[in-house]
Amino acid sequence: MPENRRPNSLRLKGFDYNTCGAYHITLSAYEMGAIFGELADHEVRLNPIGQMIAQIWEELPDHYPGVWADVYRVMPDHFHGIVVLVDPTVERLDAAPRTLSLSDVVHRFKSYTTTLHRRMTGDSKLWKRGYWDEIINSDPQLKTVRQYIYYNALKDYLKRTRQT
Repeated sequence: MPENRRPNSLRLKGFDYNTCGAYHITLSAYEMGAIFGELADHEVRLNPIGQMIAQIWEELPDHYPGVWADVYRVMPDHFHGIVVLVDPTVERLDAAPRTLSLSDVVHRFKSYTTTLHRRMTGDSKLWKRGYWDEIINSDPQLKTVRQYIYYNALKDYLKRTRQT
């Protein structure tokens, strides 16, 4: 593929990502390696960059009405999270409607964490371009994705210990 061409979109063609619902997202670190922390035993010990990413994720609902940050896991070289887009006017009639799509939320999260990363380290790159998403269509699927995210560190640990 020529260098000036963009790869095919990872988004589901024709799907409206402004639709209320739950989405599993995965973001990859720009550089491979343990830049967010290290895998120790069966858990990730976050470094200050990983801690900052976790904090910003937890604060998303405080800044964006209609956006819930569900379970997440900061891994040494990537991030998993579930974003839930809701209609805030359902809970409060005086609430402003949500105007952000999934890509808007991901963009703002990546942009802000990158800005803070630059302030912490002087490095301007934190994330790879784009992100992977999965549309969550049912409660059983939501439960499965939550378990996947929760056990991701253990799975990586077991995989790495088998290789040594």
